[in-house]
Amino acid sequence: MGACCGSGKGAAAKRSDDLQPFLKGDSIQNAALLHDERSTMCNFILMCVCFGINHGTVTALVGLSSSVYECDPNLARAQNGVMWTVYAVVALLFSAATTKTLGPKYTLALGLVLNLAYVTSFLIAKLALAPPAACSVPEPQITTNLRWGTILLASVMSGVGAGLLWTAQGAYFQLTAKIYTQQSGTPLESATSMLATIFSGIYLGSELALKLCTSLLPLKDNETMTFAVLSTIATVAAFSMFLVQNISMATEVGFVASFLSSAQDTWSMLRGNPDIWRLAPFNIAFGLAIAYLNYDINKGLISDAPPGRGLGIQSVGYAQTILVAAAICSSSCFGFLNHTLGKLLPMMTAGLCWCVWALIILILGFKELQFWSWVIPLYIIFGFGRGVYESTNKALFVDLFGSQTPVAFGLLSLQVGLGAGTGFAMGTFARNSDALGICTVALGALGIIGIWHTTSKSTSSGE
Repeated sequence: MGACCGSGKGAAAKRSDDLQPFLKGDSIQNAALLHDERSTMCNFILMCVCFGINHGTVTALVGLSSSVYECDPNLARAQNGVMWTVYAVVALLFSAATTKTLGPKYTLALGLVLNLAYVTSFLIAKLALAPPAACSVPEPQITTNLRWGTILLASVMSGVGAGLLWTAQGAYFQLTAKIYTQQSGTPLESATSMLATIFSGIYLGSELALKLCTSLLPLKDNETMTFAVLSTIATVAAFSMFLVQNISMATEVGFVASFLSSAQDTWSMLRGNPDIWRLAPFNIAFGLAIAYLNYDINKGLISDAPPGRGLGIQSVGYAQTILVAAAICSSSCFGFLNHTLGKLLPMMTAGLCWCVWALIILILGFKELQFWSWVIPLYIIFGFGRGVYESTNKALFVDLFGSQTPVAFGLLSLQVGLGAGTGFAMGTFARNSDALGICTVALGALGIIGIWHTTSKSTSSGE
């Protein structure tokens, strides 16, 4: 990693000239910090830490929402459904244009700041708009309306932030991979696999720590403390993103021009690149599985478990920690094995995970599964598939779409967001978790077929 550190001022100057299309900063010092692969890697890690911690607070609370709003169960579904739907729309229509206009760094920072709305809304609702202690006690309609309005407004803001985040992260990831390749001589595909492994490890590790935090803090007895701690952590991480180096595209244009250009690029990809369609079922299945997990499974298997089984709301964080730990293990293992095995095996295995996981729940039902002996393997299976999604799947997008990675990541976000938004809507209006499980199995199976065609084509063409 540090091979170029002592190569002399002439080589450093040459590298600086080579990297100018990818660099943008307020001073020469900004560019100088990326003169060698060590600095590039440290900068990338800082971005990952800020991103992972802020996003981890959101995912920790998504998993708890169905249990926190126990007296108003539809609020949790609506909260998450609105956030995921807005996320999908913004990711498709506005994320690429915003990334081109502001640059990846400032788009990432904006997204993380908007994410604070979702995290702090739990604290605001608890302090000012808390429902009665007993669900049977009526409350003024104005209080209910204010709580719903506050929560849904926060969901819209967070959906906008999340929709911007992943496209900007994809652009920052792509530019970092190109810079690192030029600096270190590492092949681009190897660099993307390595950076994907690092990102997913930090991202998932942050999420693991924060979900564990929700079980270690006195959630059942003092929700206010838990929400205050998570809000503070999210805020520090969001504003720390401004410390990251401003790597950006060479050209900067206005938002309208970027929007029209992005719309044209998106349409061209949808019309002319079948790979984005082949990968869609896999990503939609993941979105459906997210909705199935974060409402029906977390609540039905854990929060609503009978006394005496060691489960309950305080155990939701522990179960999700097991899931994330499994995701970290699978992400790390396949990240290193991708060089020899390729991306086909892990991707197909992840699709199989969605199918097996949902089938077990559909066949046995919640009552038979409300034991740690079932909860642990179920969350490990989900985590195994998620680890592949976070690392190998995103590296595959970079490999397949190259310079069109920001557009492709926008469509990736759309696919996952539509899956999750549809899943939460099915729970709210259809109120039938079995239908959601069946859709997860069906899309997971279609995803395996799509992955086979995509990676087989990629392998045969020598990519």
